[in-house]
Amino acid sequence: MYSRLLTLLPVLATLTLLFTSVHAQVKDEYLYIPIDEVINEDVEFLDVTLWAEGLIEFSAKDTGHIIGKWSQENPEHNKVFGKVIPTRIKENGIQARVYPDAFEGWGNVGDLVGLKLNKDKAGEKSTCYELARMNIFFTDVYGENSYTFYEFFQDDNQEKSDEFIKTYVEDIHFVAQEMVRQGMENQLVEGGRFDGMKLFDAMEKSTEEDLRDFLGYVLIKPLKYMGNHWKISETYATWIVSETPTATSALVNWLVESVNQQQDSRSGSSDCDGESLFLDLEKGTFNNVSPTASMDEVKKKFPCFTGETEEGQSINCNGGVFFLNHDFYFYTGNDYIEVRLGFNGKISQNLLGKTIEEVEEILGKPDLIPVDESEDEWGNMFPDNIQYLYKRKYGALGLAFDPETREVKKIAVHSRKAKDVEICW
Repeated sequence: MYSRLLTLLPVLATLTLLFTSVHAQVKDEYLYIPIDEVINEDVEFLDVTLWAEGLIEFSAKDTGHIIGKWSQENPEHNKVFGKVIPTRIKENGIQARVYPDAFEGWGNVGDLVGLKLNKDKAGEKSTCYELARMNIFFTDVYGENSYTFYEFFQDDNQEKSDEFIKTYVEDIHFVAQEMVRQGMENQLVEGGRFDGMKLFDAMEKSTEEDLRDFLGYVLIKPLKYMGNHWKISETYATWIVSETPTATSALVNWLVESVNQQQDSRSGSSDCDGESLFLDLEKGTFNNVSPTASMDEVKKKFPCFTGETEEGQSINCNGGVFFLNHDFYFYTGNDYIEVRLGFNGKISQNLLGKTIEEVEEILGKPDLIPVDESEDEWGNMFPDNIQYLYKRKYGALGLAFDPETREVKKIAVHSRKAKDVEICW
C-alpha cells in the first residue's frame, strides 16, 4: 500500500501543475453545446446544427468531440464516442460534421458537442462558469433560478456565482423542511460527513461550503450531469446518501486505479505511443503488423483500442478493431489497415492531404478507380466519391479523396489484390 502511495506522489504533483495550467488558459477549455438538429446522415458522419446564438468563439480548424447525453433509459450512451469538426460558424449557430464510432454510439439530438474555446479569459473561473461550460445546469425545486453560460462567459463574476450558491442552499433547506412537514420518510445516512444523521436534518444543516464540495465533485465527474437540468435539492440529497464523495476523493480513487492498471500492464508490450506508430506503405504493415492479423492479435499489440466490431457484421466494413484517439483502424474482416487525417504517427510516404494531381505526380496513374454504386435514401448516387487503388506486392495501396477538396483523407494498405478489394464507401 505504501509503495502505491509513493507512486502517486509525483502524479499528484503533475496533476496540480496540470490543473493550474488548465485554469490559466481558456484556450484549453471546451464548451459543450447540445445538438439541435441532424441535417444530414451519411454512412460515416452526421452533419448537425448546434444552438449557440451570439457565441462564435470557435475555430473551424479545431477538432472537438461528442458525448452522449445521459438518460435513465440508455445510460450506456453516456460517453465520448466520436470527433467533431466545425464546418460553418455563424452568429445564430454552428454547423459541424460529427464522425461517431458506430460501434460505440451514434449522434442524436441532445447529445453534446465539445468545441475548444478561443477567447482568452484571465483569472480564476467561477463555479457557475465551469458548470455552464460543461452544460450542467441546476435549478431550485420549482425548476427556476438557473444560470446560463452566456451571462458568465461575457461577464464572469464570483459574487454573482456565490449568489446562486446561496440561493441553492436556501432551496435545499426549504425542501428539507417541507419534506419533514409532509411527513415523508426520513432516511438514515450511513457514511460520509453526515454519518448517523437523518437525511432531511443533514440537508437543513448543510452550508455553502458543503454545497461547494458537492459541485466540485460534479465538475470532476461531470458525464452523468451534462446536458440536463437538475433540481439541486434532489441531486444534493443523492450525494449525501452516497457518502458525500469529494473532488479530492474521486481524484485519488482514479489515481489508485490508474496505478493499478499501469502495474498490471507492465509485463506486456504495446505500441500505443503516437510517436512509435508507423504505417509502412512499402511493406503494407503497421508497426510490422500485417492487415491479415486477427482481432485478438491487434488488441494485444495495441491495447489502446477504443472499440471493436465482430467480423461478419454489416456495419464498420465487416468488422475490426478501431483506434479513434489515434485515427487508425484495423478492418480485420476485410484484411486492410487504414489511417485518416487525425493520425498522429508516421507514414513512410505521407500522402494525407495531397491533391489528386500531387498524388498522380508522385505515384502515377492508379491501376484501378472503383466506382461508388451506393445510393442515399432518395436513390441518388455519389459521383464525387473517389478512390484510387495501386497494385503492390502485398496486395494494394488505397487512397480515398475528400469529395469537396479532392485531397487524400484516408490511406489504406490491403492484403488483397486491387481487383479483389472490397471498398467500404
